[in-house]
Amino acid sequence: MALPDGKDAGGSVMQVLLLPPNLVAHVRLALALAAAAAGPSVASLALFAASLLLDAVDGWVARKLGQETSFGAFYDVAIDNLTRALLFWCGAAGAFGSGSGLPPALLGLVPALEGVCLACTHASGGSAWKTGCFRSAPPWVRAVAAGGFRNPAGALAFTGIYGLPLWLHARSCLRPGSLLAAGAWAALLVPARLLAAAVECWLVGRRMRLLLQQDAAARRHPAGDEVAQG
Repeated sequence: MALPDGKDAGGSVMQVLLLPPNLVAHVRLALALAAAAAGPSVASLALFAASLLLDAVDGWVARKLGQETSFGAFYDVAIDNLTRALLFWCGAAGAFGSGSGLPPALLGLVPALEGVCLACTHASGGSAWKTGCFRSAPPWVRAVAAGGFRNPAGALAFTGIYGLPLWLHARSCLRPGSLLAAGAWAALLVPARLLAAAVECWLVGRRMRLLLQQDAAARRHPAGDEVAQG
């Protein structure tokens, strides 16, 4: 639906931007950018952690106030992806140098996969992607996504999604003996992130198959043929 022209359109857009859940999202974005600007430091780690913790707040506020919007749903996930990408960018170089054992290609590969997955899920399912994208999923994917990822497998996947970049950044900010920077966390976070990556790859593949099927159907039944038959 097209937006109305004139001042009312601008006012309506501003009202959406200033909804309380979107204000929380603005704060999250500001915290993530401030954390990246701070460089490897305890302050940076705290700012990133605050941004990630607020991720649960904006959705709760939206549901509580009945202010769930398509923009808010996309904005929320986009900020999630940006925050984690900044975490990889800020922390991975230091972590690789401190013996994490993770390949440097991870620095670009994981955020890239998350970005592609974001495009695929919101193109297919919009704000309801957590349910709409998994109806035809294989059992192992449905097990992870069941209940909007509110299950043990889903919790494990999200632990990897959020925990791995935060741990990498912690290793670049904290002393080697610190609990949060301990190398033992890799035994949990790396497999958890691989589980999430497997689901992301399935989602990307699903979107590509759907587009291929649509293109194949269009070639079998060109629009001109339909007009001629009509």
